[in-house]
Amino acid sequence: MNKTYPSILQSFGIFGLFVVASIMVVLPVGSLIGEKNSWTTLIAYTIPVGGVLLFALRERKVPPREFINSMQSTSILVYLLCMLVIPLGLLVLDPIINLIPMPDWIMQAFKDLLRADAPSFMTVVLIGPILEEALFRGVILEGFLHRYSVRKSIIWSSVLFGLFHLNPWQFIGATLIGFFLGWIYYRTGSLLLCMLLHVLNNFLSFMVFYLTKDTFFSFEDVFGAELGWAIAGGALLIIALLIFQLNKVAPKPQQV
Repeated sequence: MNKTYPSILQSFGIFGLFVVASIMVVLPVGSLIGEKNSWTTLIAYTIPVGGVLLFALRERKVPPREFINSMQSTSILVYLLCMLVIPLGLLVLDPIINLIPMPDWIMQAFKDLLRADAPSFMTVVLIGPILEEALFRGVILEGFLHRYSVRKSIIWSSVLFGLFHLNPWQFIGATLIGFFLGWIYYRTGSLLLCMLLHVLNNFLSFMVFYLTKDTFFSFEDVFGAELGWAIAGGALLIIALLIFQLNKVAPKPQQV
């Protein structure tokens, strides 16, 4: 087993492979099914990410049993505290993301990609979180922790996770949740917990979209900008208290 794979440079190579594979898949699938079909999004996402994950696992030479062992669980209290952080994090991110203007053509592209149907649900809520956590926490962060300091490992794996989403609006949220999930993985060694938290995050976002039928729904639309920032500030304070508590009850950091 190559415990120190990948390096930061190799991880950028993995990212490049994903971009190339996505282009190679989306063009023929889009021409056959239709570019605005949610099944196209499902296929054009799953094949490149799944393929890159298999490539990374092969390069890391991970025995199947060891990778399955990373799915270990942790205490119920840790689960509950982490699950409280996720919805509060969405409240914190909402006004921050709204600070970045989005061109009309980007807005239309997002609307074309996300639909309130089963393929979109599978892509966003199930397949995406599972494959991304397996790749970014199970392979990339795990390799970084054997090569770099904890701080450097979590920061770089989170930045790569943000870049993986290929746009500045998702980059912010993905990078910040990547910090949290990276720290949780480091403390607990539980890939299963990271997957479930990622699923919860995407499920809540998808349900907001499903119920409002608005791809760009913002809580500022309901509460107003000033109250939205106040809510975000309160949520951030509660998150800080939850993380303080998590730091006390989470298992000791895994030995690498």
